[in-house]
Amino acid sequence: MRYFARQLDEIASLRSLRVLGAILALLHIAAIEWWFHTDALGYLSSAAEPICWPLFPSCAGLHALSSYQLETLFRLLELASVAVALGFARPATVRLGYFGLWALTLVKLALMTVDFRTRMNQHYMLLFITAAFLLVTNRPLFIRILVVLFYVAAAFLKLNRDWLSGASLYRPLWLVPAAYVPLAIRYSIVLELAFAWGLLARTRWLFWAAFVQLVAFHLLSSPVVGFFYPLVCLGFLTFVAVERWDGPRPPFVPRRQLGGALLLAAFVGLQLIPRLVSDDPALSGEGRLWALHMFDGRIECRGQLTLTHPDGHREPWPMLFTSEARTACDPIVFWGHARNACRARTEPDADFDLLVLARHASDPAGVERRLIDVHDFCRADPPYHVLRHNPWILP
Repeated sequence: MRYFARQLDEIASLRSLRVLGAILALLHIAAIEWWFHTDALGYLSSAAEPICWPLFPSCAGLHALSSYQLETLFRLLELASVAVALGFARPATVRLGYFGLWALTLVKLALMTVDFRTRMNQHYMLLFITAAFLLVTNRPLFIRILVVLFYVAAAFLKLNRDWLSGASLYRPLWLVPAAYVPLAIRYSIVLELAFAWGLLARTRWLFWAAFVQLVAFHLLSSPVVGFFYPLVCLGFLTFVAVERWDGPRPPFVPRRQLGGALLLAAFVGLQLIPRLVSDDPALSGEGRLWALHMFDGRIECRGQLTLTHPDGHREPWPMLFTSEARTACDPIVFWGHARNACRARTEPDADFDLLVLARHASDPAGVERRLIDVHDFCRADPPYHVLRHNPWILP
């Protein structure tokens, strides 16, 4: 009780934290509207083919709600998000906002476990910021550092041929002439890798120079990434700006900083996993469950699932299509689809061959690599390892 009382006192005493609490609550509305925009009802409902997270390989039973029931639940969550945001309006009602945000976060996580296709960087970043907001002491400091680390991690992901060649861009940049796109995509690396540290500066001009550039960056990139990601980042930047007008900061008690330090260490450590697991995590998808994967490569792919009957007759099996660009070519999607096909076969001795060809968007036209080539998939039943290389995903 003393722990929660200390958390509530810190949030109630700082205007910037109450603003952030309201922002985190309202961003649940942005998440739900994005799910509507991307037809999440189509893959979360009971009528959908499930694509399970490797950590939850038996998620079919979680697809229990119809599209109508899911839509009703989403609308109720949006109303609850408004109520929770209002809870942060006054220090006296912070308790309502604090525990309401806990409830919203847990419900959203439960919805995300239903299907792998809910995996997005926006949810990943929101989870870390929400964890810092709800759990750690001296949260303004650790939240500001986390925001900077998001940009730095994104910059390292952009140090690849796909991004530097412009092949990673799904759509044209807003207000940037084609002749200046190469300069813009290179400057974004400098902005995120170097200038983003200005958000931690006490010097006024350094801070506002970084702040204005990052706001402009998100506005210009919104036609490429959609509305959800800019809203999330602009919400974080709003907190960082408001925090500069807070009163005296709470006293720095070293023994109370352990939670925030562990959270930062966890974030940094998780960003290393993809490179430890795979030489090309953008193509193989391995390790990306644990880390950001903003623009580490635009992958194009085509898959083929072939059913072989006991009499040797072969025929193509309909392939699953997902419109989410970041997960469309992830081997987890093909792995889940093939497992579903094995369960759906009517002949016990029939089996499937799974073949997936893939390429980086910056590769020469016509150059494809075999990403997956598994003969008799049902009999082989290859497992998916989340912390080491999967031999059935070809190097």
